[in-house]
Amino acid sequence: MREDTAQARSINETWTDYPRHLCLDQIFSGQARVHPDAVALVYNGREMTYRALDEASNRFANYMASRGCSHEAVIGLCMDRSLDMMVAILAILKAGGAYLPLDAEAPDDRLRYIVDHADCPLIVGRGERLAMLAESGRPVLDIDRHRESIAAAPTHTPRIDRSPADLAYVMYTSGTTGEPKGVMVEHSNVARLVLNTNYVVIGPRDVFLQLAPIAFDASTFEIWGALLNGAKLVLYDRPQTDIVRIATILGEYGVSILWLSAGLFNQIVQSSAAIFKPIKQLLVGGDVLSVSHVRRVMERHPECQVINGYGPTECTTFSVCCRLTREDVTGASVPIGRPVANAQVYILDEDLHPVPVGEVGELFIGGEGLSRGYLGAPDLTAQKFLNVASQASVRRLYRTGDFVRLGEDGKVYFLGRVDRQIKVRGYRVEPAEIEAALLACPGVAQAVVVGDAVGQGDKRLVAYLVGESGSIAGSRELRSMLESVLPHYMIPATFVYLDRIPLTANGKVDRDALPKPEWKPLAASSSDRARTAVEKFVDGVWAEVFAGAVDNIGTSIVQAGGTRRHLEEILAKVSSHYGIALDPRAFDERATSIAVITNTVRSRIFHPQRKEPAYESASS
Repeated sequence: MREDTAQARSINETWTDYPRHLCLDQIFSGQARVHPDAVALVYNGREMTYRALDEASNRFANYMASRGCSHEAVIGLCMDRSLDMMVAILAILKAGGAYLPLDAEAPDDRLRYIVDHADCPLIVGRGERLAMLAESGRPVLDIDRHRESIAAAPTHTPRIDRSPADLAYVMYTSGTTGEPKGVMVEHSNVARLVLNTNYVVIGPRDVFLQLAPIAFDASTFEIWGALLNGAKLVLYDRPQTDIVRIATILGEYGVSILWLSAGLFNQIVQSSAAIFKPIKQLLVGGDVLSVSHVRRVMERHPECQVINGYGPTECTTFSVCCRLTREDVTGASVPIGRPVANAQVYILDEDLHPVPVGEVGELFIGGEGLSRGYLGAPDLTAQKFLNVASQASVRRLYRTGDFVRLGEDGKVYFLGRVDRQIKVRGYRVEPAEIEAALLACPGVAQAVVVGDAVGQGDKRLVAYLVGESGSIAGSRELRSMLESVLPHYMIPATFVYLDRIPLTANGKVDRDALPKPEWKPLAASSSDRARTAVEKFVDGVWAEVFAGAVDNIGTSIVQAGGTRRHLEEILAKVSSHYGIALDPRAFDERATSIAVITNTVRSRIFHPQRKEPAYESASS
């Protein structure tokens, strides 16, 4: 690698000091000594002080040390968000281990694969999912059954020789090989993220909302941003995202620092930008930001600093951030900004040489956020983490696979993916993993999965399939098969059946030649049933939210590729139109369809003896 340009060198001058000699739990315990009576955690109305959390985690750590948690042991964490979950995370670290957060919504087979691949000597948690893992032969520790023994353990910190270079956690993401891959993150990687950094200001008076799924790397910022700075961490107390509940928590506890995925951010802005009133620093990321949505929040809440956060899991949550100004939202795209403290960025060409300012290149990331690599995958680690030589030194860099450019303003702008990785509702998805699952389904001979942009900043997965002699299953059956092996955000929103997959001249899949899926309005294929005014309106709202619709009014939100946020937006629009209150908590997105919403509305606005007018006469 040639020497960097002067401008590139200047944006990489990011060194700041932080306690590099301490592990995460040691830094936390220091906060507990300084602020023992300050509230550390809040969950469902219950509070836990820093002193209480420190002592409880010491007891649990000593108990786990007697159950097989040792130096860098990868301990599975299988439980819902709770005070016990936070105690367990700290305890695992204090006992010398690394925590492996398991997605409670993931299919059984995926969880079994992850804990087997990580070779977990112990899985901590509670509930049915823990029982399922116990049946597979893995040692488990049910917190509820061992609560008395844990409470009787010593309160002193376990005496274990540890280093900030030890593993803190392993987090599995979608993999290009068709299987998820585990990213190994060290204590020092996390500490540099939230201590004395340059993209966010955190102090003991701040309040965080822990909203991200524990198996999603945004939780790293939420948890450790609060606990390493003496701040308060409010744990979201619902299994599903509920905008109304989020708004209540933000106001009730005075949340000052909030992280949201780009998709959820858009949904909240469309629902009510007033929700952000208490927020002082709002971090948004996981996908390309909508300029118009950011502008609306900045205009309504000028006291709220909106921050665009970019970074792969391999570089510990955030590597590049932008504290957005009004000038940043005047163009067609929002910059991802400059490297955060103790991170460096390099924009290189195919020969690993820096490109001039303004030209497109691939983004490489260096610095103290770089993880150790992938668990049990040395070849993949060597492929993605490169030792790149310059005239002055050899730098270890992570190859992001993202095309970017450095602007004249010294900020980095995201342009797109080099490879096929797709961001779906903030999650990184490798199509190869979905394709592998499809090829395991009966009758599927070929499968290609792509992301199709629909709506404002939204992407949905489309699966193109070729069957064996016409024996391929229908979309409903395929979706059911995939739901048993893949998480919900990796289930294709639609399936397109082809006679053959188009190829380029050199025999590769020609993705540009794949036919666009038809997100067609419901009316185009619903002539076999009577259409009423309410059904037609709900159909139109569905089509607006999803930028298209399904051909079956019984298709649920989840089956259409949607989430809780899509359900909330639809209900909000329908409620506003008819002047009724449809509480999202009364609906399950897995069972809520156009038919369900239509029937609910009809029961609320029409007398049982009064016949609802047909759509054709609704204009009168």
